[in-house]
Amino acid sequence: MAWALAAVAGFIDAVGYLTLRHLFTAHMSGNSARLGVYLGQLDPWRAIPLASAVLLFIFGIGVATTLAEWGSRRGIRSTTALMLGPQALLLIVFMSYGAMATGANGSVPDHTGYGFYTLAALAIISIGFQVCALQRVAGTRTRTAFVSGMLAKFTQETVNWLFWLHDGEHRPPNSYLDNILKGGSRSQSARRVILFGGIWCFYLAGAVGGSYFHSIWRLWALAWPIAGLAAAVVADLVRPVQEA
Repeated sequence: MAWALAAVAGFIDAVGYLTLRHLFTAHMSGNSARLGVYLGQLDPWRAIPLASAVLLFIFGIGVATTLAEWGSRRGIRSTTALMLGPQALLLIVFMSYGAMATGANGSVPDHTGYGFYTLAALAIISIGFQVCALQRVAGTRTRTAFVSGMLAKFTQETVNWLFWLHDGEHRPPNSYLDNILKGGSRSQSARRVILFGGIWCFYLAGAVGGSYFHSIWRLWALAWPIAGLAAAVVADLVRPVQEA
């Protein structure tokens, strides 16, 4: 599930980047850095779309977290489906409206129009829902909608696993890996290395697919991640992957 959702996020981020004229829908680190650049250059008009993206991302996560808490308090076990269902609906609207608003080239004409902000809101809020969909895998906090943190965890757990090979079963009590990073056991670290490395690989594969299929089908390429989300919703309804 984590790898599939990472591929979905990479696909959406790539299509959003191409559709919204280099505005990221998931990569808020990049948007924030560019926001700082334009503010430092005293260029507020180019900063406004980036500030809007960050605010929309926060809004999406806030709404999704509220919905998850509401569902959990009412005994809903499939909280992942509760997040991914609205995400799929938002993407359907993004795809349908965007196909009309962007024209033949599959991208908005500029960053100032109503169409741009409508599409940005739909895509970015949908990513906010995915951020809340799958919180813990292999006993650790996991993100599938952005990968900077996953690369850091991949590297740290790799180091942790290598130290387990060196230390055997007798790690000293003053271990940074145990006490500060809260690294896993030897077997947990091996699983987490595969998990986090796979998330990055699938995110990249999704971005490659999003870019390629966007060049052929424009926004209708989003049918692929929508189908993936629908399959994930069904799977979670049948067997909840993460009970609240």
